[in-house]
Amino acid sequence: MGEPVWLQPFPDVLLDGLPDAAPGPQARYEMNESISLAFIASVQSLPPRQRVVLVLRDVEAMVRLLTDDAWLRMPPLPLQYQGRARVAGFMATVALRGGTRRYRLVPTRANRQPAYGCYGYDGNEPVGRARGLMVLTVTNDGISTVTQFLDNSLLPLFGLPRTLRD
Repeated sequence: MGEPVWLQPFPDVLLDGLPDAAPGPQARYEMNESISLAFIASVQSLPPRQRVVLVLRDVEAMVRLLTDDAWLRMPPLPLQYQGRARVAGFMATVALRGGTRRYRLVPTRANRQPAYGCYGYDGNEPVGRARGLMVLTVTNDGISTVTQFLDNSLLPLFGLPRTLRD
């Protein structure tokens, strides 16, 4: 049996009672704190306007937090983009449709990482349609990987709806 091509995201709330392979509670705490602090440090390094945009969960602001060699992956599609410029180009052209689509991101956690339910709004629609689950890998330098799981059936596992009113 070969290696899996990808693993589905798993809600953190379902991991809370499981034994951990980490050396102990202190190591787990330090790991979680370092990831959280790296993300906060990345946010704090942004100018005030960009920080507000990120707090509002804007996809464009997230691109600004990417490391220079960041990856965008979209399982099960074989498409991958590496580098801030390529990821930003994909987001502007395809995901945001040249400015005709906007997104709202609803925070959650998956695989012990920050994650967001993604909802796309075309034009002036008041209802956003599910566009999958985005899981971020955050390092000391910023966001190193954005994995966009396109399977909307995952959203209920995270307590997220299929549609979202603006």
